[in-house]
Amino acid sequence: MGRGAEGAPKPKESETMWRGGRRRGASPAEGTVADRGEDGRAPALPGDQRPEAAGGGASSRDSVPAGGDARAKRRRRVAFVAALFAVSLLAAALVPLLAVRDARRGWRTLEPGLDWGLFPVGRTPAYGDGLLRVLRVDLTKFDLKLVMASAIPEKPRLSVGEWRRRGRYVAAINGGMFQEDRLTSVGLMKARGHVNNPRVSSQRAVLAFDRLRAEAPPAQIIDRDAQPFEELAKDYGTLVQSIRMVALDGRNVWEPQADAASVAAFGFDRAGRALFIFCQSPAPVHDVADALRRLPLDLRNAMYLEGGPTAQFSLEAGDQQLDFSGLYESGSFGEGRRADAVPIPNVIAVQRRVRR
Repeated sequence: MGRGAEGAPKPKESETMWRGGRRRGASPAEGTVADRGEDGRAPALPGDQRPEAAGGGASSRDSVPAGGDARAKRRRRVAFVAALFAVSLLAAALVPLLAVRDARRGWRTLEPGLDWGLFPVGRTPAYGDGLLRVLRVDLTKFDLKLVMASAIPEKPRLSVGEWRRRGRYVAAINGGMFQEDRLTSVGLMKARGHVNNPRVSSQRAVLAFDRLRAEAPPAQIIDRDAQPFEELAKDYGTLVQSIRMVALDGRNVWEPQADAASVAAFGFDRAGRALFIFCQSPAPVHDVADALRRLPLDLRNAMYLEGGPTAQFSLEAGDQQLDFSGLYESGSFGEGRRADAVPIPNVIAVQRRVRR
């Protein structure tokens, strides 16, 4: 997830896991999150509002003057009723706040063809908010684009957010893992007019879009264990190879593991809409895959793109303007801190269709 093959998680099927350059000890990113209200966190509630118990002091009948016992009991009853009243007021204040927060979970539309979803991963996070962020894209209204530094003469070194702003894209995410030269993809990567890596590796998922034949789906993740890859690949101008998370038959094919990291992933639902998936809170990839299967995504299949501090996601649409970087992994220097938005050589972007 941001370093070489050593120490990487082992998905099933003996798929090789590479990681791009990992930075240890980096300070938190400057301005990596410019998220205006997308999480809807409830503000902190006031401190302890319980009234101070009345009748304090004497604790036994022997220490109360004649007639004081009855008065002490009355004071305790009054204190108890007052405490209940305070708790009810606190609950009344809390319910609308929680309702506002819960209302911002699930799907909401940013603009026609573009939906934004916030979902719990399903485990209590050691760091972060424990949310999966999913951008759902209708490919009848938007196009996918693979941007590769190797295809540009100056080979710019940009973060995912900088790539998005440079191309004026709606959103962008890691284009998969990369090799030590910080340009070449670990697996097959090509687009019309440029080949980044012609080699088909052992990884079992290939994102395909920019169709060359009208009868083909606009885009899909080809599952090499369930579909004829060589035949289907001929229908598309862009191919990006990576590791399966959720197979075409709905199985979670990632090996369970204890290691936790931020995760960038890509998927499709059964209606053919693209899913840009980002989990900043470090979690085992197997758990993220399970969450994708459980949540209301109507998931068809999904593939891993990147993890750890190298994982990034950027969006500007509707009321959302944000840049996310992954967090440092458990056991690393700076554990739980947001990483610098390091340069990423390849990104998958969303662009609005040009009206003809």
